Amino acid sequence: MPELQAWINRQVGLTHAEQRSCSKPNILLIIQDANYRHSIQTYLETHKAIVNVALTVQDAVELAENLQPNTVIIHKDLLLDDTQTNAITELRAATLKQLSSMIAIGESFTDSELQAFYQLHVFDHVSKEQLSDVLLTLIHSKLDVRHRVLETIWRDDQTGAYNRTFLKVVYASIAPHLRQRELTNVTYTMIDLDHFKQVNDRFGHHAGDQVLTDFVESASEFFPEGLLFRLGGEEFLLLTVNMDESTYTARMEEWRTTFSTRIHVAGDAPFHVTFSSGYTMFPQEGAELDHVLKEADAALYEAKYRGRNQLVRFSSERVAAARPTYLFVIDEDAFWRQAVAEYMAVRLNMERLQPMKVLAAESLSELSQEVLDEEMYRPFIVSRSVVTTDIPYCRVDADAGLLDVYELVMRQTAPGEASGVS
Repeated sequence: MPELQAWINRQVGLTHAEQRSCSKPNILLIIQDANYRHSIQTYLETHKAIVNVALTVQDAVELAENLQPNTVIIHKDLLLDDTQTNAITELRAATLKQLSSMIAIGESFTDSELQAFYQLHVFDHVSKEQLSDVLLTLIHSKLDVRHRVLETIWRDDQTGAYNRTFLKVVYASIAPHLRQRELTNVTYTMIDLDHFKQVNDRFGHHAGDQVLTDFVESASEFFPEGLLFRLGGEEFLLLTVNMDESTYTARMEEWRTTFSTRIHVAGDAPFHVTFSSGYTMFPQEGAELDHVLKEADAALYEAKYRGRNQLVRFSSERVAAARPTYLFVIDEDAFWRQAVAEYMAVRLNMERLQPMKVLAAESLSELSQEVLDEEMYRPFIVSRSVVTTDIPYCRVDADAGLLDVYELVMRQTAPGEASGVS
């Protein structure tokens, strides 16, 4: 089983359909009676289950958070103990969050006990005499339902790639495994299909959807041990672990080259699609997901700057110089500033020369400090008046046409060019 997928299976219980037959129940067993606990643990482990034991409900809460079991088996006496109410509530909240099933076991059950179970959202129970016949069947049935639910929650229904929700789950689980050296590095690659809007505009959305599906399938061919997440539209994130950089880059280049030569067909019209990608590697723990995504995204932007259809590694020095522009159109005339902003946006979209955000305002004081300090963009101002600021800007003539403004801004903000006052 691929390394990352096997790790994900252990941590959050998600497996592909073809892996279900070899997946193991990950069980947290909460029983105080030593003989009873030993007999059930031995029975479960004999049937290939992974079993962790807690003697108290409070211990079980901590284990549930850390081990993320997909099944919790608890003796009814603990479940019904009034002194354990708060701990039981915490435990049930943890298992519900993980979509883990909870099964009560005991000698027998009265109607009032079952009613108490239901109030705790514990709907499954197995008596002692049913253990050998019912328990394993119930566990596997619950796991199968859990797999199906998680597949629905964590996958993009259009392409089959994982989604942002699952990315957050995976990322939250990565840190302790970096700390324990189970994962020596994690590589995050932001990928964007080049000129994808043109595919939709020229060949229709059905053709675009098929390209997205083909792309996801091709990712599994070249990175079966990785996880691919669809972040939105034609933008994806590939996550791989414990892969040295030379192997990773060689595999990425092979994938990129192969995909760029693949022939897609819409009606009788064949066409090709390429992709740009930027990656960052994190051997350390503690980085926030937003920070990781910003680095990978910055590297992706640099790949687009360089002409698309290529792979770029994040470099803080290089990306700082090539980061995209946040253009502020400052002018008292609302009609002029809005016309410039809209013209810039249209031309940038048509020519796709470089990523640029455009914002129009009457004065610099209208812009929030948060906007001015956005790290992943370099600010630049165009105005017909003198602006007192440390932000680079260009002043244009009062009678300058829209094309004149556009060309001046593009010259001043070209990657690697020093922008200044003119």
